[in-house]
Amino acid sequence: MPRLGSVLGSILAELTRARAVADELTKELVTQYEADPVLSSLSVPRVALSEAEISIRFIVDEVDEGPEVPADPAAIRDEWARHFTASVLPGVIKPIPLEEDERLAILEAFGGGERNLPSVRLPIREVRSALTGDEMILAEATTVKALERFDTLTPAIKRKLGGKTSFQRALADASRVSLEAFMKDRIRSDLIKAALASKLQVAIEAGSLANRPDEVQEIKLIIRGEDLSSIVEREQEV
Repeated sequence: MPRLGSVLGSILAELTRARAVADELTKELVTQYEADPVLSSLSVPRVALSEAEISIRFIVDEVDEGPEVPADPAAIRDEWARHFTASVLPGVIKPIPLEEDERLAILEAFGGGERNLPSVRLPIREVRSALTGDEMILAEATTVKALERFDTLTPAIKRKLGGKTSFQRALADASRVSLEAFMKDRIRSDLIKAALASKLQVAIEAGSLANRPDEVQEIKLIIRGEDLSSIVEREQEV
């Protein structure tokens, strides 16, 4: 039995080919119109697809769900640490009037620079708490751990940051906001991976549908002209 994705993909492929054939025909008509004294004053006709709606009736024969892969707290910890030093920290210091060498010194002190593995190392238990929906514990732990490097900064940089207490408050606020979005994206990514690993086998033959009417399901595929144009243009670029 075919997969539903294969059926939908084939339909999209055929619509794309039909549009490509129509464009080739238009190219041929351009030459004919230019050569004809009457037609040359007219616009060359071109097929335009405003919208196509296709209904597909099918029966689900088999669903092979991808294996559920548990979240890896250690991997999430490292991803969050990289995000903290590459996004959260630069966002906090951005409005502060710092020289470029001072900005780089701060990034190096708190995380070894944007391209290196951050020096922030967090307890796994805090990451597990974030996975259950309690992001505040991990946000606070990240801030406390990062501030261990505050004393390595020069006195001039410390003053510009407003002192340790003020800078810690700014980091904590930014971490809480960013971590909530980060965890949602991380969980969403795991769900997408699981969905992509799943396989849906369907029956679409008329005989199968007629013999099992109670199991028939329907899906509508709507393709707009601008969507199809984008597909064709990308194929032409490749």
